[in-house]
Amino acid sequence: MVERDRSQALLEIERARHAIENRAIELRQVAPSSPRETQDMVHALTYLGILLMYMSTESGGLLWD
Repeated sequence: MVERDRSQALLEIERARHAIENRAIELRQVAPSSPRETQDMVHALTYLGILLMYMSTESGGLLWD
């Protein structure tokens, strides 16, 4: 993900998180498109969380300064 504007990056991360959560809700009613889809979504949420943690640190802010 490459985004020069910190607030826009945070918005895009939140959108991605919501999309993953919405798909997880869908998967409670239908079968996944592939056997790894659920695992991939868990990994994606983990990476988004790591990115958010980094962005909340002082050094993480340097990417947008």
